[in-house]
Amino acid sequence: MISVSNEFGLDSALHLSGGFPIYRIDSATAISLLDKMTEYKRYTRSEYFFNEMAHNWSNDFVKNKTEFFAISQLERISKTNSNKFDSLIVLDDKLAISIVKQNLISLDSVLLKSYKSNLLLSDTLKEMFPSGFVRFFKSFRHGTLPIVRAYEDCNKNCYKIMQILDELKSDKFDSKKIHYHHNQLRPYQQNRDFFRFQEYYFEYDTTTIKLSADYNTISELDFQNETELQQIIKGFDEDKCWKFIIQNDKKGFLDLGCQFAPLSGYGIKYKLVLIDKNRLQIIKIEEWIS
Repeated sequence: MISVSNEFGLDSALHLSGGFPIYRIDSATAISLLDKMTEYKRYTRSEYFFNEMAHNWSNDFVKNKTEFFAISQLERISKTNSNKFDSLIVLDDKLAISIVKQNLISLDSVLLKSYKSNLLLSDTLKEMFPSGFVRFFKSFRHGTLPIVRAYEDCNKNCYKIMQILDELKSDKFDSKKIHYHHNQLRPYQQNRDFFRFQEYYFEYDTTTIKLSADYNTISELDFQNETELQQIIKGFDEDKCWKFIIQNDKKGFLDLGCQFAPLSGYGIKYKLVLIDKNRLQIIKIEEWIS
């Protein structure tokens, strides 16, 4: 994956991982890949890769990376030009969760600075509003006016920043301010639970099986001749099904799924851990039906 990222880029390397949380089986590789991520771009493989780690794993490197991305986005938000009403930047919910999960209380001054910048801009925009009568009739023809959307974006940022400060238990949090910005937003924009966007990692239904032969690594496992393993992959040998495994020494992930019968629209993912040469721990991490 490192060599692929060097030649074709980080997202190409992450495509090879099958979306698995590779930091769970190879923290060194995960950190090396994350080190190549220099910009936070929403809806990319690298953004998901970073946030999945930041929401579930804490160490100095991930914490510093979160701080870097947070400061970069907050600075961009603070520098928003008041004349460009159509494209104001709103703080990403997943990045907000990462800030909280990494307990970045050191960012409270940066957060407050961005808050004040957005508050000032929102006040400026409000002074430029056309009358309520004009806004009402123009909304029928043009929808929400750009200047109103920009005003709402500023209040979204102020609201989210106060939420973060609250979650961080910062003395810079102000309950009156968050209440004020809550009232400036439309009802559907007032959902305070940005943790609904959190990336979760679960392990459940752990089973340990005894293998008929000795193995040194996950890559050596003989799925064709191990009876217990055959039971796991049974039915996934048909056309339009897949068996995908990614491994690092004695740990790995197994992804099984089918698009058509006999297991149409069904899939399951496991974490594998070779705890002895002839004992394998099988942990279910995801199961889905489409």
